[in-house]
Amino acid sequence: MKVLRTAATFYPHVTGPAYQAYKISEGLEERGHESPIVTTNVIPKEEEPGYPPEMDKGESFPFDIIRRKPLFSIDQYRMPPQALYDYFSESPDVIHCHGYQNAIKDAFYLGNLINSKPFVIHGHGSFSKENDPTLQRSLQFKLYDKLWYRTVERADAIVVSSEQERQDAISFGIDEGKLWSIPVGKEASVYTSIPRNPPEDQLRILFVGRLAPRRNVELLLEAIAELERTDLELRIVGGEGTLSNSSRGSYTNELKNIVDEKGMKDSVTFTGPKYGDELIKEYRESHIFVNPTHYENFGQANLEAAFAGLPLIATPTGVAPDLIKESETGYIFEGKADLVTYIQEFLENRSKVAYMGENISALAKRKFAWESIIDQYCTMYREII
Repeated sequence: MKVLRTAATFYPHVTGPAYQAYKISEGLEERGHESPIVTTNVIPKEEEPGYPPEMDKGESFPFDIIRRKPLFSIDQYRMPPQALYDYFSESPDVIHCHGYQNAIKDAFYLGNLINSKPFVIHGHGSFSKENDPTLQRSLQFKLYDKLWYRTVERADAIVVSSEQERQDAISFGIDEGKLWSIPVGKEASVYTSIPRNPPEDQLRILFVGRLAPRRNVELLLEAIAELERTDLELRIVGGEGTLSNSSRGSYTNELKNIVDEKGMKDSVTFTGPKYGDELIKEYRESHIFVNPTHYENFGQANLEAAFAGLPLIATPTGVAPDLIKESETGYIFEGKADLVTYIQEFLENRSKVAYMGENISALAKRKFAWESIIDQYCTMYREII
C-alpha cells in the first residue's frame, strides 16, 4: 500500500501536524508500506529549526520528502503548483492531506477530480473555531470555505484527534459517517529517557505552547500572583505564535508586562521555544503542568506532560478530558478561583505530585501508544480502499 501524505510545512519547521505526519509515515514504512510526504520548502524565519524528539538529528527520515516551492502565498496559504504533478507521478493508493485550509490539499483535490483516489483530510483543528473566543472566522476564512468546502464533501474519510475536534467537525457540517477519531501518540521511552529532577524547595509549574491570545496564559499569571508564595515557580516555554487571527501586537510582551506590573520577575521565567531533549528536560524538571487555554483541538503539550509524569490542571478542551481523572491524574478547571485552589492543593500536599504523576503516565502509555494508533490508520486506509 502506498499512502501519499501532504503537509503545508514539514521539519525543520516544528508543528503538531508535521509531527503526526512524520510518525504516521514512519509507522507505515516500518510495516512495509510506502508513505512519502509532499510539502513546501517554507521554513519561517522567526522559527528555530527542530526535529522530532524520537529522531537523531544525524539520521535521515525513513520516507521520501518532496519539497515544492510555492508560486504565491496569502498569509499561511502557500500554493506550489508542482504538487499537482506529484499527485499523478507518485501513483498512490491513498491520499492523506494534513490540514483543511491547505493549498497542497487543494491542488490534490483538483487532481482527484481528474483521477479519483481514496482521499483523507486530517483536521488538525482547522474546521470550526466557534469555541475559540480569540479567533473569528474572518472574511478570508469564509471565502475559503465557499471555494473549497467541496473538498470535505468529496473526502472518503475525515480524521479528528479528540472529542472536542469531532464536535467541531460536526458543527462545521461534516457527515459523522466520514469521521474517524484517531488520537495523537507519543513514544513513552522518549519522555522517561531524562531523569525526573524537579526542585525540592519549590513547586515548579510548567506551561508549553506557542504564545498567542487563545492560550490565556494571563489567567495563570494572575492565579500565581494571587497566591503570593515564594515557593512557587512558573516556567513558560514557547515563542510568539500565529494561532490567532488577531490584530493585537506581541502577546509575549503583554505577558511580560503583567509579570512586571505584579512584581513576579523572581518567580516567572520565559525560556523561549525549546525542542528535543531540552524540551523534555523542562517536563522532567517540573512538578505539574497547567494549561489555561481557551480552546484546543487536541493539545499535544498536555499529552507530552502526561507521558513525562506531570499531573495536569487544564481547561476542558482537546485531549485534557481524556487524560484527567479528577483527583487521580489532575484537575479540570474553568475559572481563576478553581485554578488557585488546585495549585494551592499541590503546594500543601507534595505527595499528590508523585501519586498523580504515576497515574497519568500509566494512562498515557495505555491509551496513546503509537503502535495501536498506526493499527487504526491501517484499518481506515484499507476500508476506504
